[in-house]
Amino acid sequence: MILPKEIEARNRLLLSYLLSELPQEKIAELDAEMLTQPESLSQFEEGVVDIMDSYADGTLDAASAARLEQLVRMHSSAQKQLSFARALKAARDASGGKTGELRPIGLKSSKQRQAGWPLPWTKVRLITAIAAVLLVLVTGFLLARRGSDQGNVARLDSIASAPVETKKATDTTVFTVILLPTILRGAPARAVLIPAVAKSVRLQAVLPAGLTVTESTLRIANNAGEDVRVFSGLPIQKVDTETYVEVSLPAAEVPTGNYRITLTDAGGKRIAEYRLSRSR
Repeated sequence: MILPKEIEARNRLLLSYLLSELPQEKIAELDAEMLTQPESLSQFEEGVVDIMDSYADGTLDAASAARLEQLVRMHSSAQKQLSFARALKAARDASGGKTGELRPIGLKSSKQRQAGWPLPWTKVRLITAIAAVLLVLVTGFLLARRGSDQGNVARLDSIASAPVETKKATDTTVFTVILLPTILRGAPARAVLIPAVAKSVRLQAVLPAGLTVTESTLRIANNAGEDVRVFSGLPIQKVDTETYVEVSLPAAEVPTGNYRITLTDAGGKRIAEYRLSRSR
């Protein structure tokens, strides 16, 4: 993916992609490119980090800032990223505004890629102070298709962060879809385009807030009501304020069609219901 050199044009493209304002063909093209080309994924990550830095510094142009805030209103993971941006600004202010740019070790903005980025201990201490929100800084935007504005099926990849070894940019065999409960969001699922290169699908089902269950059963049924797969004894996982369960299955077991996914507790009581539609 060749991003525009002009900053505002680059921001417009990235935000249009994240808000699904581009033509569907263009979105599918960018999705496939990032799944198969690590350098494109790196460019995308770098561009998103630059947007967050600019927002935190107050240098993001007004139009892009408004659209970023629109994204925040639409998606809870984006809200966490905005919290990071504000924490970043607060950390800079607390250190007299001379800390330079902060980000996780190994993740650099475009300016850092050009200039190096020495990491004195003052930065290490500040990074440690905001480590919790760093978990959702960039990975939340990548590699899972975004659904309706209410977010039944989101492009935001990891409210439920996968283990590091399964999130490498070169791993093109696993496609992640995050599911939000229909009983909370209310809108039907939009179609999810699972790339042909994906050999397996990872479903991350977010639980309604306030639940205290420790394990659950996830049932995937097709449009005829027939069970496709049943996963029992699933532990409840947590990242930041989000709780979720995660399962993986071969992509071939989720062919084109509509699916109803239900989550029940150990006693069989329904916790949540999700809708998933796989397009051709």
